This record gives sequence, C-alpha cells and structure tokens, in this order.
Amino acid sequence: KHVCERNDIIASENFKPKFLSKTNMARNAQDAAIATNIQILHWQAVKNGRKLISVNPAYTTQTCSECGEIANPPIGLKVRVYHCRHCGMAKDRDKNAALNMLIRAGLVPEAHGTVRRHPGATPETHVPSKLRIPRL
Repeated sequence: KHVCERNDIIASENFKPKFLSKTNMARNAQDAAIATNIQILHWQAVKNGRKLISVNPAYTTQTCSECGEIANPPIGLKVRVYHCRHCGMAKDRDKNAALNMLIRAGLVPEAHGTVRRHPGATPETHVPSKLRIPRL
C-alpha cells in the first residue's frame, strides 16, 4: 500500500523462486508467498491508479547499470558491492540491480529529462511529467 500510494509507476521483477529451496514443500510455500505479494501489489496499483511494470529479472545483479556490461565471471551472492571491470563503476549490488530494473522498465531519465531506453523496456511505457525516481 505504501509503495503504491507514493509512486506513479512501480517496476517489479517477474520473479520465479524455485531455485531458492531444496524441498517441494518449501518451494510451494515460497511460490505462494511471492505470488500473493505480487497479486496484492497489482491490486493496490490498480486501486490507486498506478502502473505496475513486470521486468525480466535475468542478470539484473550481474549487469552494470552504467555501461550495460555483464560480469564475467559471474559474481557470487557473498559479494555485496558490484565492481564493473569495463567502466570502473562501483555500487552496492542491490542498488545496481534496482537501477537495472528501472532501466529495463524504461524509467531512468537522463540529465536533460529524456528517457534512456533499455533493450528490455516495453514500448508502451508511459513516463509522467512528475516522475519521482527513488534515491538509491
């Protein structure tokens, strides 16, 4: 509710948690919990007149949000800071992934108010004039 009341557009990963659990019971519980949260987020977005964009989560933590280079070799989960070998950018891993989601949703403005489009952005993405990008 808090997220939908304070943001015009919300980008959410189209997340499949199957790889996180080792037993079928745990997988089913995680699937149900995540599906319920996404369903509630969608319902709140519709109720508050907001737009919810599903984003492909592939490589969001492995891709540089500045230059688009994919980390090679892949970085492990214990590494909490993303360092790009191509452009030298260093950023918190989660913040880098969040920026990649915003880029894929087509919501990252450039310095002069234009919108940088990412190959994963949807063509129907509408950017309102008073877009607030959360500070990461």
